[in-house]
Amino acid sequence: MSEKNILVPIKIETLVVDEITARQAIWKDLSLDYLAISKRLGVQLEPGELRQLQSSLYKKGAHLHWALPAALTNGIYIDSKMVFPAVPNRWLIIRTHKTDNKPAATKSWIIESDYVKGTTQFVILNDAGSFENTKIGKATELKDWTTEAPQLPDPLTAFAPGNPAFAAIYSSCKDVFGFHDNLNDIDKGTISYMVSGWYSDKAINPLNSAQKGVRDNIISKWSLGIKEEFPADILCHGFIHTIDWDKNKPYELLEKNAAVNIGVGYTAVEAKAAQIARQTGAAEKLLSAYFYDILKNIEGASEIESLADSRAFSSVDGGVLWEIKRSERSTKENDKELKKNEFPDERENPGLAGYFKELNSEQRKCDSLKAKKISMQAEFRALSDKIIRNSLDNKANETILRSIETILTGKRDQLRKEIDIIFLQLSTALNKIKELKNQISAYAVFKPAASGQKPEFELLEGKYPRFWRPNDPVTVFSGAGVRKSEKYKSAGSPETLQCRVPSEIISSIVLYNENAIGQKTITPKPIKLEVKALNTSLTPERISLIEKLYSEASLLDPTRTIERANEYYDRLTEDNELVKALGNSIRSVLNGTIDGNNVNIRKLISSGGTILEQEVKDKISIRTLADKLGIQKWKHPWTPVYMIWYARWTPSYTIENKKQVYCNNDWVWKDKKYLYKGKGIKEEGTIQYSGKAILTDGINNILAARLADGQSDHNISQALASFSDALLMRQ
Repeated sequence: MSEKNILVPIKIETLVVDEITARQAIWKDLSLDYLAISKRLGVQLEPGELRQLQSSLYKKGAHLHWALPAALTNGIYIDSKMVFPAVPNRWLIIRTHKTDNKPAATKSWIIESDYVKGTTQFVILNDAGSFENTKIGKATELKDWTTEAPQLPDPLTAFAPGNPAFAAIYSSCKDVFGFHDNLNDIDKGTISYMVSGWYSDKAINPLNSAQKGVRDNIISKWSLGIKEEFPADILCHGFIHTIDWDKNKPYELLEKNAAVNIGVGYTAVEAKAAQIARQTGAAEKLLSAYFYDILKNIEGASEIESLADSRAFSSVDGGVLWEIKRSERSTKENDKELKKNEFPDERENPGLAGYFKELNSEQRKCDSLKAKKISMQAEFRALSDKIIRNSLDNKANETILRSIETILTGKRDQLRKEIDIIFLQLSTALNKIKELKNQISAYAVFKPAASGQKPEFELLEGKYPRFWRPNDPVTVFSGAGVRKSEKYKSAGSPETLQCRVPSEIISSIVLYNENAIGQKTITPKPIKLEVKALNTSLTPERISLIEKLYSEASLLDPTRTIERANEYYDRLTEDNELVKALGNSIRSVLNGTIDGNNVNIRKLISSGGTILEQEVKDKISIRTLADKLGIQKWKHPWTPVYMIWYARWTPSYTIENKKQVYCNNDWVWKDKKYLYKGKGIKEEGTIQYSGKAILTDGINNILAARLADGQSDHNISQALASFSDALLMRQ
């Protein structure tokens, strides 16, 4: 068998929606409306305001969404540019439907992810350099697919323009990396899906990439169990089974009304410590210090608090500090002499000290102007966003809208003038710095004494001391409503994904029943795909490979164990008691509901003749093997992607004679924080902030390192990105 393919396992999620849920459920659509791209306002690319929900987003049936392998979603820098690998653009979906004792029925579809004028909104950059709206992705029943369709001009990646979560959100990539099966042809039964993906063109396969860095990055993240030359073709595959479908049954999401615990702090650890302290009464700072692992050699409580609090701040680059240092060309003989003069002698180098002082003074001015420029540009963008929002407001009085637009436009125009002045000042400062550096470098001590020698002194660009600022607030979520997601997790090393070659595909299973005929090897009858398309990327060799992967999945599918038991007993009727007993026993093994060693599945045999015995020894071994093969049991999906947040800022000062007047007596410093003791806060002047951030479960790694197994629940967290900047600018 050819080993030119590398088999890469993927995870699949399936959202099952019944008729009532399809009509009544409320959803948040996180896809982007690229028809609004001309407005150039990021928030307007989403359908509706962040809190706006909608009904009828997902229709009745099964909604499949698969996770791309992590190596194909990682970008690398090549020539100072971030490059992302192309991802598979052809996917084959095979649905298997089993009802009672009837033979399994299959139906297949082909997904053309980069099909132009398809299902999902997308945008491309045309030859004129402007954005052009289109739609991509198409699903066709395999028996009706006859030819490859027109494709996007550039290879598809895991990221879409302006949408880093393109491949991670089903509504953003339907018929691209997702598929809706309406199940209109099935009333009831057990369903499974197999998904296989490949590249339609060898030229876009990153393992054939001319950019060696792209190929090397992928190979470093995939491992093979055999010593072979790394294959050139990629075939992704996954299998999800035991979807119990009944068109009259409700399918409610388990997390819909479950409790969620929230912690807030300046780091994820601090937020988790605050959450635990609130629930248990434990000392918050002590918990933080324990999770940070900084309790060693601590002398007192004050030091614990100081070290824990320091993590709530992040350093900011302080800018450039110029230094004059003696070159590293000393010898033992002249070490003493060198230590005498760490700075060039002013008598021999008149005016040097003055130039050096002026250089650092001018550099501080330059760094200050750069920081001011960045801040003013951010403010300019915020004003532009406000002007666009104001123009889109169709509820307010037109006269008021025009008045607001005049005020905002006036502020922006004034700011533009100030930014132009900053640019001129910055240009002058940079020219002055260049002039001073030349004047300093003209001194003899900065020139080599002889060819090949270093100069006596060097002018070096160093770092000015950093300054510190508080982190953005971080929220941590846990509890019954925060279930662990397996979609982007794989067994084994978190750095590498275990892959295979075709000779490792499992072709047979060896069953045993001590009360019957003993040990017997079962090889299932292969599926035959009905393919009309000729001269396409779905070549006979690729079809054969997918058929073998399907047979492998069927061997380890718990819903088809009665078939395996029937083959063991030389095809007795499936309702025979012996067949049912063995089938149920094998199902318990594959579902991982047995304790102790497995006795019914003795071994598995690969198409290359390798025998796998330890891999089926017990339920843990079988679960690990299934994960490696991309085989998973269905459960309602839970993959949190975004945190949508809102915060309100209300001023405690009053306005007198157009000036902000603070009442110091309204605030009390207690327990290292300010507490408001005023009589009440007026809503006037309140500003609402909102944002969206991609969630992470990285906090679990920190907790796992400090807590025993089972002592911590699952957590997800993220910072309220740019909240502190928004407060500073009051935008």
